[in-house]
Amino acid sequence: MIASFSPKETSKHLKISIRPIFTALGIFVYLIQVGLGGPLFGYVMARLTIWWLSRVFNDAVVEITITLASTYFTYYVGDELLGVSGVLAVVTLGVEINARRTNISPEVEAFLLKYVECIIKPLFTVLGPLFECHT
Repeated sequence: MIASFSPKETSKHLKISIRPIFTALGIFVYLIQVGLGGPLFGYVMARLTIWWLSRVFNDAVVEITITLASTYFTYYVGDELLGVSGVLAVVTLGVEINARRTNISPEVEAFLLKYVECIIKPLFTVLGPLFECHT
């Protein structure tokens, strides 16, 4: 939501009132910023991550750290600091890294898949009952 901030001074305190802007231009600019900015930022971060991974060979700890840190960094910077879609940025990052899988060493790729599997299975086991499907 796009908001305009207008400071109002009452006594000795400064108050900020949030007033949404619902104009056609404001909504259009917001959709362009979020919808196109997220994938664009994700692509830039993917290229940076691929470049960084191309400098490392067969070092499992470094390659896994770069891969995981780039996803968290992309989401946080995109969503919190740039105001673009962090989810779309991370999805674009993942698609681009997957397309250039040769930058991850083969031995490390197998270890990375087992590492992610060890994280995902307990997560779904704990959170699965919370999202029970009703048909």
